[in-house]
Formats: sequence, structure tokens, C-alpha cells
Amino acid sequence: MGLDLRDRGVDRLVRTVLLFVAFTNAHRCYALGNLLRRRPRLTTTPGWATDVLHLLLVLVYSAAGLVKVHSSPWWTGPGAPMLYRILTDPMAAHLDPSSSLWRSLWPVFRVSGWITVCWELSSVMFLTRYAHWWGMIGIFMHVGIAITMKLGMFSYGMLSLYFVVMAPFVSPLLDRIERRLGWWDAPDPRNPSGPTEAPSTAEAGKHPV
Repeated sequence: MGLDLRDRGVDRLVRTVLLFVAFTNAHRCYALGNLLRRRPRLTTTPGWATDVLHLLLVLVYSAAGLVKVHSSPWWTGPGAPMLYRILTDPMAAHLDPSSSLWRSLWPVFRVSGWITVCWELSSVMFLTRYAHWWGMIGIFMHVGIAITMKLGMFSYGMLSLYFVVMAPFVSPLLDRIERRLGWWDAPDPRNPSGPTEAPSTAEAGKHPV
């Protein structure tokens, strides 16, 4: 049976994000088409798209956390920790349930499960100025899921949204790369008399993308 990559709802989340981003001209920011067509990029886009994406992440993670809160095995359930059961599920994970190594790490799995629930319930931090710091934990979690589990495109779809969450780190890096490669030597159709110089994202008046 082939692996159906359109699963676990992440495809709907990604399509939703693409839908509202399509109405913000975000494709005119950091896009390969700007380089190939020698087309000047936009340095700002409407901030509501970033805010809505952050809100979607809060809804996704909060819902997951609330489900776990009402599931007693995540807290005081007897036997194997819930995270251990998930990561050794032969149908969805890579870890060998018969390995004594993983059984010896039950306390680690239990504490990691508690941390996961607490992080998901505190996902409202994505709506604050500390979203990019909170996003580092999310990136670590999704990379771990991608390595240890077989969930199709779930982790990759979620990680694709973190480029916006990590904008305070990503945008200055892309600005430096852009200036180093001279991508802004292309003439601006609105100012054909000379090349344009891209203002840094930090100087922009709207949310960077």
C-alpha cells in the first residue's frame, strides 16, 4: 500500500495558509522568480497574514494539548509512558518496542511527554514578541517527529510554516545574502533611472515575511 501524503490535516492547514498569503503579495518577497526575472522584490507585506498564521498555530497546538490533558495516560497512567507507546508503535514509528534500551528510558519519555503537553498548552506565546524563541522548541519537536515517526508530510508541512515564525532570524540572514549576491542590481520598473537598494527588513514598517 502506498503512503498517502495527504493526511493528518496538515495539507488543509498548508492550503489555508497559501490561500490567504496569495492575497498579500508575499510571493513578491523572497522568491526565486525575483532573481530569475531580475524583478525587484517587495520588502514588506500586510501584517495580518503573519498574525493569522500565528493564530492558526495556536489553535493547532492548543487543541492537541487539550486532548492530551484529558487523556490520563499522558500524566499518571500505569505502565509505559504514553510518548513511549507512540514512538514505538509499529504502524507509525521507527523505534523498536522490543529494545531494552528504550524501556530503560521510560522516565525520559514520561518527562518529555509532560514537556510536550505544557509547550502545546502555552502555544499562545506564538502571539507575542517571543514567538520566534518559542518556535525553536517547535522546530526541535517536529524534527524529532520526522526522524522517529512515519507521519507522511505532517512534520515537513508544519516546519514549512516556521519560516514566518522565525522571521526575526531568517529575514536579516536573507537580507545579508541578498546584498552579498547583488540581487538588488536589477532596475526597479517604478524607478528605471537606476538600481534600487533594498531597505533592511528591520527598517520596514510592516511585518517582514
